[in-house]
This record gives sequence, C-alpha cells and structure tokens, in this order.
Amino acid sequence: AGRLTFHSRSVGMWGRVGLRGILGSLPPAGVALAISLACAYAGGTSPLPWVVGIAALATPATFVLAAELRALEVRYLRSARRVFLIGSEEHYKDVAREARRQTDVSLVGYACASGAVRLSAEEIDGLTARVAAAGATMLVLSSEATRSDALCAVAARVRLLGCRVRDLTSFYERHFRKEPLSELTPSWFLFDVAEIHRPRLYGACKRTCECLAAAAGLALMAPLFLVIVVAVKLSSPGPALFRQVRVGKGDEPFTLVKFRTMRCVPTESPAAWAGDERARITGVGRVLRRFRLDELPQLWNVVLGQLSLVGPRPEQIDIVRRLEADIDYYRARHCVRPGMTGWAQINYGYGGSRGGTVEKLQYDFYYVKCQSLRLDLLILASTARAVFAGSGS
Repeated sequence: AGRLTFHSRSVGMWGRVGLRGILGSLPPAGVALAISLACAYAGGTSPLPWVVGIAALATPATFVLAAELRALEVRYLRSARRVFLIGSEEHYKDVAREARRQTDVSLVGYACASGAVRLSAEEIDGLTARVAAAGATMLVLSSEATRSDALCAVAARVRLLGCRVRDLTSFYERHFRKEPLSELTPSWFLFDVAEIHRPRLYGACKRTCECLAAAAGLALMAPLFLVIVVAVKLSSPGPALFRQVRVGKGDEPFTLVKFRTMRCVPTESPAAWAGDERARITGVGRVLRRFRLDELPQLWNVVLGQLSLVGPRPEQIDIVRRLEADIDYYRARHCVRPGMTGWAQINYGYGGSRGGTVEKLQYDFYYVKCQSLRLDLLILASTARAVFAGSGS
C-alpha cells in the first residue's frame, strides 16, 4: 500500500526593490550616463549643464522604475502560480529551491506520495479540499502520482474548480527550463533533436554562423592572444596553452585547447574536478578566468567542428565514464555537439561535484530537447553579460 502525507507552506519571496535595489542601480546608471556623454562629446556635441543634470537624475530613476515593474510582475506571477505538489520528498526539495531562487512561483503546499496510493471517497474529498484551501492555481503531479487512480480523481475534481493540472515534467520545462532526472524514462528520449533530425534548417544554419563567428573572432583577437601568451609565460614556467582530451559528440574524444591558468605539476594526476585544484591557479590565471579569456582558444575547436559555441560543456574521459556508470541517461547529452557555453552554465555555473553535475544535467537535457536559434542567442547574450561583468571563476 502507498503512503500519503500532507504539508502546507508557502515558499518564495515577494519581489521588492527597496534601498538596496536603489543603491544597486547607481553604478550601471553612472556607466550608462558616462557612455552617453562620451558619445556626445565624440560626435562634437557639448550637452548643456541642465541637460546633464536631468540625465543624471533620470537614468537611475529609469533603472529603479524597471526594477519596480519587474517586482510588480513577480508579485502578479506568484499570485497566478500558486502550486500544490503531489510527489516525493526529493521533488518537493527541488521545487522549493527553484521557487526561492526564481521568486515568481509560489509553493503553497504539497502531499508526499509514495507507492501505490489508495484513498477512500472521504480521503479524496479531503485532499481536494486541502488543495482548494491552499488557494492553489496549479496542481502538479509526479509520474508516480499520475499512476494512482485516486490521485487522478483528485486532479479531475480540482480541475473542475478552476485549478490547472500539470505533470511534473511539463511543469519543470515550462517554469524552470530544465528536466527532472527522476521523471525521465527511455520513452522520453524519443523526441526529435533539432541538431540531428532537422540538419537542413537549424543544424546547418547554426554550424555556418558559429564557424564564421569563430574564424572572425580568431582573426580579430590575434593581438590579444599574443599579450595573453606573454603574460601566461611570465606568470609561471610551462606552456602558454593547456590541452586536455574531452568527450565530444557521439562519445568521440577530441583535444580541447585553453590558455593555461594553473601552475604545472611534474607528475600526471587522475582526472579531477577543476574546483579541487584552485590552489594552483596563478594570478594571471584568475584574471583570465574571471573574464573567461582562457576559453578563447576554443574558437579553434569550433572552427574544426569539435565544439559548438552553444551546447553542453565537454567533460574529461575518466569523469564521463564515472558519471555514466553512476547517473542514468548521462550519455544522452553526447547526442549533440558540446559547446563553449551552454544553458547549464548560465543557469547553474560550474558543477564541481556529483550533485552539481546532476543539477546541470537537468539543464543540459532541456537544451538538448528544446534547442533552437532563439535559445542559442539567449545563451550567448547571457554569456556576454557574464563576461563583461567579470563573474567568471
């Protein structure tokens, strides 16, 4: 027999700007104003002092207004996305964490279901009343919950009360832009992959654009490469370039090239997460990593067709083999070409552990399933913003 336990709580924070948001708007506003004035003077125009004063007040006010509008949008979305979850404890923790992080989804309650749940007519009425009393606008059921006739009966009743019903996978895709690994089955992988099944449209266009962009980037940044090579050589003994074999599309190995950011070690060491070796990072290496400049030589891998600009990040062979043995369906991420940046990187950052890898894999699978030129451009824009902000590690 199955088990069903109830919990009611609200997870998430209301969006507010506040004093911290106002103070935070001043630096970007100052940069925007400085750029505008520089462009004006470069064009031979000398703005009047009162115009500059108005602009100095209007620019941060615009940032604050935009933040207030976003806070208003968040409050509206949270009132319209009040979720009651029926699933496992693991599902609850993940949904609660995402609700706190994104703030536009409110988890108002959940029932922890395990096994083949059977409910009497009175219990079905009681659970329906709980969902309604929580003020839920959406009922989300795990795949295990959807196999229970009793819980499906509850879902049918709350739907008639105006509450939307979603399965956990579609809910993750729509609101969190990732895939729940616990819900994946072999049949989930029967979807069409754009890079494989539509090569004349998406694949050919993506490959042509990224090859041209990579070649142009290598040509334009050649002087910068020379400066970086000299800086790396002066920072510590060893080669300027770091080469490492990674796993590419179709499990094919290739040699990834980066600027060296760590001190060389005399002996070969087993494959390890990069986070375990931070003590070896040089001063120049920290600067290169912060602005992602160490990744630039990978444009050559893009030209060769071993990498894409956007895709799942390639891992070392030994790490891949361990993860394939430990995590179901891990190998499926290799059905597309790996990338210099990707959906997992901009949403989660560096994994650095098995837990982080599982989290990133959910985003990788979302990209594999939903990849498009629009999503690629969004990822590239977010990556460019992170580069200019110096938020690398």
